[in-house]
Amino acid sequence: MHYLKILNAMLHYIEQNLKKEIDLQSFVKGTAFSYDLLSRLFSILAGISLKQYIRARRLSEAAKELNISQVKINQIANFYGYDSVDSFRYAFKKYHGVTPSQVKKGASYKYFLPLEFQTSLKDGCNIPVEVLSLPPLQVSGYRVPIVAETIVKENLFAQLWEEFLTKLNSVTNSNKLKLYEFFDFTMEGEKVYYLACEGLSLADQQKIGFAQLNFPAGKYAVFTMPAQEIQNSSEPSKYIRETFFVDENDINYDVPDFFCHQIGNRQQRNYDIKAYIALKN
Repeated sequence: MHYLKILNAMLHYIEQNLKKEIDLQSFVKGTAFSYDLLSRLFSILAGISLKQYIRARRLSEAAKELNISQVKINQIANFYGYDSVDSFRYAFKKYHGVTPSQVKKGASYKYFLPLEFQTSLKDGCNIPVEVLSLPPLQVSGYRVPIVAETIVKENLFAQLWEEFLTKLNSVTNSNKLKLYEFFDFTMEGEKVYYLACEGLSLADQQKIGFAQLNFPAGKYAVFTMPAQEIQNSSEPSKYIRETFFVDENDINYDVPDFFCHQIGNRQQRNYDIKAYIALKN
């Protein structure tokens, strides 16, 4: 589908020029399509106009930069094409529901992912992001006795979750507990996979052979994502870091990333999972 290649090239051009002037009229001159045709095709496939998409991408990147950098609001406004701080504040508040100053202090904001057209649309959804200071977290779980690389390579996650839930349901109702999963490294540098839950009694923990696991208090970036988005990625933490973080020096690699499966019907299509990325204080 030649037009999909053109649309993806246009999306790449937009991404490369979010902080510059975007001249799509000039871009399409090198293609076999008119601007009006590509614009209509984009709107049909994406469900939003090109103008709305560019605004959503710029305001998403602006919020991300405000949240994790020391750059001033007036500079961010200028970077993303706003003539004044007032017009930037107005557009920002209308899109995110909060002000630039609030995001700079850690308020949650929306993040519209870059689009990519395939035979079906990839990405392009709003992902709520917030920075939270969390108390210490204590969970009950176990280290999966399979090499992490093998789990990823052979995609054993569904099988391991089934075994984990069978153990857990032998002593309690897993639907009433928050569930967790994460990768960590041993002292010897071996990467291992853990499954865990919150709220299990010590007696039940010992009965099924789980151990106490602890996450330290600290600052975390929290991403609320559709379960399918995470489950379709073999390395969701890497995907999040590469998508959302301008500077990976902001990440605290001494604490493992972890994913929280909230209490609720985990079979629903709209079920969300929260991804926690530890940040440096």
